[in-house]
Amino acid sequence: MMKIFTLSVSVLTSLALNAQGTWNQKTSLPATARYYPASFSIGNYGYLITGGNGGSTFFQDLWQWDQTANSWTQMANLPGSGRCGASAFAIGAKGYIGTGWNGSNYLNDFWEYDQATNSWTQKTSFPGTARYVGTGFSNGSKGYMGLGLSGGWVYYNDLWEYDPASNAWTAKSNFPTVRDVPVSFTIGTKGYVGTGYDNSSLYKDFWEWDPATNIWTQKANFGGAARANSSGFSANGKGYIGLGSNISASIYYQDFWEWNPGSNTWTQVADFGAGGRRQATGFSVGSNGYVSCGQGPASVFNNDLWEFSTCTPPPFTMSHTDVTTYGGLDGSATVTVTGGIPPFTYAWNTFPIQTTTTISNLSAGNYFITVTDGVGCSATKNEVVSQPQALSATVTPVNVTCYGSNNGTATGAVSGGTPPYSYSWSTIPVQTTQTASGLFPGTYTLTGSDAIGGSCTKAFSISQPTLLTAQTTVVKANCGVSNGKITGSASGGTGPYSYSWSNGGTTQIISNILSGNYTLTVTDNKGCTAIDTANVGIIPATINIAFTANPQAGTAPLAVAFANNTPSISNYNFTWNWGDGSDSVNYNNPTVFHIYQYNGYYDVSLTATDKVNGCTDTLLQLQYIYAFGGTSCTHTVDITPAGPLTKCQGDTVLLTASTNATSPFTYQWNVNSIAISGANSSNLAVTQSGYYSVTAIEANCPKTSSAVQVNFTTAPAQPTISSAGSIVPCVGGSQTLTSSIISGGTYLWSTGATTQDIVVTTSGSYWVSTINAVGCSSTSAPFTVNASLSQISICMVTVDSSSTKNVVIWEKPASSAIDSFRIYREIASVFTHVGSVPYSSYSTFTDNTTGVNPKTTSYKYKLSLRDICGNESLLSSYHRTIHLSVSPATPCGYNLFWNDYAGFSIPQYRVWRDSAHAGWEVIDSVSFGNTSWTDITCYPAGDTVDYMVEVVHPTGCNPSIKNPQVMQAIPSTRSNKFTVGTTVTSSADPVSALHLIIYPNPSAGKFTVTTSGKDISTVEIYNMMGEKVYSISNVKSSNTKEINISSQPDGVYFISLRSRNEIATQKIVIAR
Repeated sequence: MMKIFTLSVSVLTSLALNAQGTWNQKTSLPATARYYPASFSIGNYGYLITGGNGGSTFFQDLWQWDQTANSWTQMANLPGSGRCGASAFAIGAKGYIGTGWNGSNYLNDFWEYDQATNSWTQKTSFPGTARYVGTGFSNGSKGYMGLGLSGGWVYYNDLWEYDPASNAWTAKSNFPTVRDVPVSFTIGTKGYVGTGYDNSSLYKDFWEWDPATNIWTQKANFGGAARANSSGFSANGKGYIGLGSNISASIYYQDFWEWNPGSNTWTQVADFGAGGRRQATGFSVGSNGYVSCGQGPASVFNNDLWEFSTCTPPPFTMSHTDVTTYGGLDGSATVTVTGGIPPFTYAWNTFPIQTTTTISNLSAGNYFITVTDGVGCSATKNEVVSQPQALSATVTPVNVTCYGSNNGTATGAVSGGTPPYSYSWSTIPVQTTQTASGLFPGTYTLTGSDAIGGSCTKAFSISQPTLLTAQTTVVKANCGVSNGKITGSASGGTGPYSYSWSNGGTTQIISNILSGNYTLTVTDNKGCTAIDTANVGIIPATINIAFTANPQAGTAPLAVAFANNTPSISNYNFTWNWGDGSDSVNYNNPTVFHIYQYNGYYDVSLTATDKVNGCTDTLLQLQYIYAFGGTSCTHTVDITPAGPLTKCQGDTVLLTASTNATSPFTYQWNVNSIAISGANSSNLAVTQSGYYSVTAIEANCPKTSSAVQVNFTTAPAQPTISSAGSIVPCVGGSQTLTSSIISGGTYLWSTGATTQDIVVTTSGSYWVSTINAVGCSSTSAPFTVNASLSQISICMVTVDSSSTKNVVIWEKPASSAIDSFRIYREIASVFTHVGSVPYSSYSTFTDNTTGVNPKTTSYKYKLSLRDICGNESLLSSYHRTIHLSVSPATPCGYNLFWNDYAGFSIPQYRVWRDSAHAGWEVIDSVSFGNTSWTDITCYPAGDTVDYMVEVVHPTGCNPSIKNPQVMQAIPSTRSNKFTVGTTVTSSADPVSALHLIIYPNPSAGKFTVTTSGKDISTVEIYNMMGEKVYSISNVKSSNTKEINISSQPDGVYFISLRSRNEIATQKIVIAR
């Protein structure tokens, strides 16, 4: 397959100016420099083919010249042999080439080139003698070849006509003289041949051939010197001949001459632009002629291309606008003509061709414009429309340091495009700084934008280490000896690890420790921590207790002497248990005595307690004493429930004794046949494993029940919850919560699931219980999952004294991802949703729930937010209102009592009082923790006294309605107002004698207020802080008045209508 490539470059234009016309250098042939190439033209394209390099190399290549683009494209090679000195012409859309010299032979083959298919077809060979450096031209639908040179220095003057329709040749009239290397071209319907050489003479004659008459007619001789190997072409109805050399090639001609067929005269035009040369080829495209290749002085071969314009091209300038974004289509180019002969036409190298002075919506590239003036002269220039570098982004992430945390960060860098750059991260809320922070593990996207609106994206991930866990392995300690040992270990997180023990140890292993509880804290290389607890148990003491009895058997009553044979007896305190229900006794003597009054077998135990470290050991001898021949006990004793019993550590088993003994009788409970001190009732609460029996003693006759085995099983270790995965608000995802493994047991999650792991997609606190085979369980600490935005905090809760309603206040975060806020109140120890506030509304909530009365108790509230995708965040910490109650003091005055406010740090409480409506004043303050105060003032009979308790918020609260527009700062929270001596009613009370009608409401600050009722004294307006902002007295019983409080900021206010015995209130809103 023929490879086709195109070369298009810009070159500096070199102009050669003489009498008329201009030479302009164009893009050179992108092939080996050569001489004697052939050429022809088809439409707007010129073709250069074959040639030699002066040695043994002859070329077959065909090159197409694009005048508009100033570029060369290699086309299909000539199938025949490479050659030089061939003759060529074009008829219609076909090109023809024949004859030539291939270094060994003169040729007469003949080939046709099809421009449409870029293919060659061999045609009927040239019928004359094989030759080269002859002539070739076309006229209408026929082509002509002849003249030239062949072997033996034979020169020819024959002329042959080729008809492509019949693929046949016909001999025509011979040229008047023989010669080679002539110049030929066509003007109109005539062919022209001139100059050349015949081995003895150089010619400058010039002849016209008329195909209609087949007659040669001599015209005016060539205007320059006689010469050979010259070049020529025709353009704009005129012929041009120039270049060449003398016989010895000592002179290389540079001149060029124009022949005018109308006047049959020669006129010298501009000299060739690159000096003298010979053996070059000439062709024409449109109104311009072209000369290429050839040999110059010192046998220098050329591959340059020069364009001859027969007229002065119109001058013009070009300008452009670059593409603003990489890959954009908003570039433009403009041409401005500054001279020449109008009208002008324009042709750009766009597809399709555009013909206006300005072309728009361009991509980056090289754009050419050809401007043609009113007389057909044209010029071509190019303009480069550039574009910024492609906008791109890189991200440098810093992963989360600890499992489940959100301290990941990512720093973006944008390049290309047009600075400055902006950043937008796919976080909720969206972060717009160059570095995003507070990132949970997950996948995110950075969108970088430049100054003109271009954008690019870069996805990245934030990862986390595995969950850091701590484990301990325990070696028990002997009783009273510091020889215990705990080995700590860690897994997950990021090593290396450091260890910290509750006893101050900092090594992985702590040894030589007493029994007890120890806590290990493991810290990894990132500062993450994990905790495990260990209990160092006690290895019971081994004291080598020994005793004997004399006698061990005999007739009851049986007196027995017990000998304590324990080594180093003075080191211990001893307790004897005789097994007959009698009290245990403490004897340290070597020999002790006991009398068994009744028949039976008796267990005997001796317990030794180390006097130094308190460690104990017991020796139990079962059925060690046997008394017979005396009196037997006649009663029985039993225990319910019967054993064996298996319970969980921490449980209590209640054992109950029953007997048929006759009262009075006593019980003595035993564990492992050893009497339990003080255990003498019919019931025994058991919390330790062992064999339990009870002895019923009637008239000093002991009867012991069968033992009931009670076994307490240790509960499974407290499970821990690990998680994998992440939930990105409004994007989705899930977290898999996994419990630590319990061998042989089951799982129970707070969701009801019974698998080891669960998948969650919503916010909440989750926990799991692990249950062993006997039903003992342990429950994990709650594991918090947040599937929405970060928790929001309540700023404070307060009581609006005007409306007697609780008000929840929060500061609204700036986020487009929040849909609404949800308010929860504690009801029967459960926080229950009681209302919602849209994000666009004022960030307060007034609890209008029926039955909620701040005058009767305090209330707890929590807050959450719901994002625009419907996910709810975790609930905030609760805030609790202040409830104030007042009672008469003795001998006069009032006692005030309130509960502590909960929700933020409180330094002190301020006590407010309004006596006889003289105005509120702070009368005292008490430090936090004190929740009572006494007003010792003695008030006149019938006086009205109001009290409130206030806490000032450390920073104040700033609720807003249109973030970040703050409506009205609220500095403090207040209790209910307690009025002594007045009944307060709401304007909504149907039995109230006071009525308020307000409109418009809300308004920009002007309200029309209509009042009605008896004994009305004042109308007052209070803001959310309880401050009076408007007051009017001496109000008529029925009155309509416009009230203007437009100087107050936007917010919620309460208007109060006061009479002698009632107060009616209503909420009004200023919203502009």
